[in-house]
Amino acid sequence: MMLTVSKPYRRDMILMIVLGSFTTSCDSLFPLFNRYAIDNYVGRQTLDGLTVFILLYLALLILQTLATYISTKRCGKIEVSVNRDLRNNAFTHLQSLSLSYFNRNSIGSVHSRVMSDTSKIGETVAWRLMDIVWSSAYLVSVLVNMALISPPLFAVIAVMIVLAGIMTALFQRKLIAVNRLIRKQNSVLTGHMNEMITGIRAIKSMAVEEKTEKRYLDETEKMRSLSVRSGHISAMFGAAISTVGSLVLAVVLWQGGRLTLQGAMQIGTLSVFMSYAVGMLWPIQSLVTTLTQLATIRVNWERINIFMQVMGILMPFLIWVLSNWALTTLFDGKGNLKNVYIASCYAIAPYPIVMIPNTFLSNILAADESTFYVFFYYLSLAWCVILMVVGMSQIHEYKMGKNLLCILFSIVGMAVIIFILLLFFSLISDGIAYFYSLYKEIIFRLY
Repeated sequence: MMLTVSKPYRRDMILMIVLGSFTTSCDSLFPLFNRYAIDNYVGRQTLDGLTVFILLYLALLILQTLATYISTKRCGKIEVSVNRDLRNNAFTHLQSLSLSYFNRNSIGSVHSRVMSDTSKIGETVAWRLMDIVWSSAYLVSVLVNMALISPPLFAVIAVMIVLAGIMTALFQRKLIAVNRLIRKQNSVLTGHMNEMITGIRAIKSMAVEEKTEKRYLDETEKMRSLSVRSGHISAMFGAAISTVGSLVLAVVLWQGGRLTLQGAMQIGTLSVFMSYAVGMLWPIQSLVTTLTQLATIRVNWERINIFMQVMGILMPFLIWVLSNWALTTLFDGKGNLKNVYIASCYAIAPYPIVMIPNTFLSNILAADESTFYVFFYYLSLAWCVILMVVGMSQIHEYKMGKNLLCILFSIVGMAVIIFILLLFFSLISDGIAYFYSLYKEIIFRLY
């Protein structure tokens, strides 16, 4: 569905993704500018090269501003265009429905669901995709910078970040479930309001004002309860994120301060880690929120293609194997392509081992007990990540710092490979479309 509605705007989406990645990558570079200024202009008490430093800083800021403007403009264009296309298609489809459908569903409810759902899809295609690009690009840039600057401190922060991601996912699943009920309840309220306004003459003539009002008040009370519940979960989530942020910052100050006193780290480097430690939490929250929303969208099972589901798992795995092997070849890795493939297969073995019984468990648990399902799901992922890190370290004979750095660059390499594949298939598609249109034009001219 998402690919279908966004296909006419794929050029805008590619430009939006590229510029969005550049924008957030610039955000990760500004703390490095601060590091250079502290270590050189403050620490050494010299102003040599200050003019060049200011010009470079301003140039990067101007480029980031332009990229942000263009990517945001493209994002807004995609959203309103997708909304327009979906509403036009929905209007055409509603015209073809039988009268029995409108007898079973109130006009207000249909109107509310059409407007709300199309807006949600347009927002998901445009802004949620942009959130994934912004958050992913920033996190990758920050993690690479931290691994290059100080691998020991990076390892400590990485553990805290994983915990923050798991906690965010647990809260977001609850928020998604509650907000879905709120949207559904809102459509019911809109339907009641529409019936009360359009059918006011019948209501008054039948003297059922009190009954109608009582039904409407009951529905508004349900809406209020759901909204309060959502507010409580959001408040707990905000407090938890603030707590984790404070813990991460405290760990950075503790370990970074110790390394600074020992002379193993400069003050400018400590300031970089402090900026990254504080700035990484909200991108993680945004990324987990968006992925949770996409993962919990209800699907039409009749439209599921098992081949696409299998390829959605197999292709990223094969791209990871290829990217890791290609990168470690340049960094004196001892493992060959076969070794990387076998180690990666063993590393992801816990996922099916845990998820097969977890799938059966999901058919037994109630909605309020979904925390158990989520816990085992993220436990299997964490287990796979640990095995993958250890396995890559063993077959390539890397130390942990170099191993983590190569894994991060392998992930970046995966993004590059995927981008090249998308570009290739886009060009192939355009070429086929061109020759097909040329063929149709020749047939039209001849006959």
